[in-house]
Amino acid sequence: MSSRVLAALLTLLLAPLACASAVAVQLRVPHGAAGDVVHVQPNATLGGIVAVESRQDGALHCRARLVCHNCTVSPEEFTAVLRLRHDARAVPVEVRLGGSTAELRAVVECNGSAAVARKLFIPRAEWRVGVEVVAPSDIFCSFDQRYEPYTFIVRPSYVPELIRLITQESRAGGHPDLIGLVCIRVNSTAGLKYTAVLMFARPDGSPAPISTQSLLLHPELPQQHGTAVVPDIEGYQVVPLFYPGHAEQAAGRYRVTLLLIPQGGSRPVYNTTFYITVISTRGEAVALAAFSAFVAIPAMVYLLFRFARRATLGDLAFAALMAPLLFVTVYIPGSVARGIGAFLGPFDWLVYGILFDTVEFALLAIAVTLRPKPGVLTAIFFFRWLLSVLYFGRASVISALWLATSALFYEGALYLSGATRGRPTFARVAVPLVLGGAFDRYVDMVMYMALYRLYYAGWYLLSYVIGTSVYSALGALLGRQYARVVRGALHE
Repeated sequence: MSSRVLAALLTLLLAPLACASAVAVQLRVPHGAAGDVVHVQPNATLGGIVAVESRQDGALHCRARLVCHNCTVSPEEFTAVLRLRHDARAVPVEVRLGGSTAELRAVVECNGSAAVARKLFIPRAEWRVGVEVVAPSDIFCSFDQRYEPYTFIVRPSYVPELIRLITQESRAGGHPDLIGLVCIRVNSTAGLKYTAVLMFARPDGSPAPISTQSLLLHPELPQQHGTAVVPDIEGYQVVPLFYPGHAEQAAGRYRVTLLLIPQGGSRPVYNTTFYITVISTRGEAVALAAFSAFVAIPAMVYLLFRFARRATLGDLAFAALMAPLLFVTVYIPGSVARGIGAFLGPFDWLVYGILFDTVEFALLAIAVTLRPKPGVLTAIFFFRWLLSVLYFGRASVISALWLATSALFYEGALYLSGATRGRPTFARVAVPLVLGGAFDRYVDMVMYMALYRLYYAGWYLLSYVIGTSVYSALGALLGRQYARVVRGALHE
């Protein structure tokens, strides 16, 4: 008898739970808002859905009633038939709010069981929000300070085989219509979400054919461009920009208007305008690669053969000994210094420049002073490059091009000054070394940017070239002073 009473009591206690678990209801008003409390703009009109899902086997005949306090909702009721477990229905609704706190309640009854969902709308008269646009960005919303802001280098529609050989770029892969990534970072109260609207226009005001969907690889997508909507931003959101065709065709300057609308609002709380520039560097890359391949490399080969044919055994031994000295005292510790100086960001050359410029140029000044002959620096550079290939176990085409351009600029400047024609005075050695080094660095950076589709800011290039040239001048001065000591040691 007691067991029957206990079973009856358990049945009565568990019956409401069983009924409540038969159906689940969610209020996603506005769209995407799953929380129970939403901050909204006063007098806003919100769109969203009421989602009903079956939690049991068998058919459920459901009737839903929507009750709004201090607001109006449409529709006020609807019916749905859920035929099996996890069967669901989503019904669009519209809620009109006033200037005070409102509550929306959904009551769903299915086969005698019921479920209730509530949503509280709290109006905010003031929205304190800050927006930062990071362009170009990576997938982590980071910006390299060396780059020019709001400037994108796009992939050309055709990449010549010479450029593919240098950069080791494959034929396939990637999005040929990708312009780049843009990050929208919102600084606001935690838990608030926003929708960003980006409107792209040409300088004449006409809509620009830019979108956040790849229409080239997915032509079945709707042809919507000129305006992009980025929903549910909380913190930051990274979005791609595409052009309906090859991105190279998008070269130009565009005006971008950014509107930020809070979730649950119909009016923007932030409005700003900025400009983006799209650049294609195929022509520059081809020109620089052709110059290096067909001018600098033949010049380097000529200088090497000329030096080998006219040099004495002592000259060859001197170049062969200077190369490992440069490699050991400059390149190996310099690689470590690059990592140490990374914390300085775009001014990392302040750390590694001590080795790559001051120490290296001191040794180069000593080499030219002791062996003032055309081709001596080319031989030293070539032997050092061979050591680098053997030590690191890899040889890239672009490193060979950099080697050739360095030999051309340094040797040309020293020959014109007369330093390698038997007159190695201080001015004839130091000035062309510093000027040739500055020009060589600039050309190497421009070549690197063109080949790998980068765009460094003008201030960064200027500070890098000038700053490293100061280090180079100091090194040339020290090298000239120590050349006498080294000459004495060689004679002994």
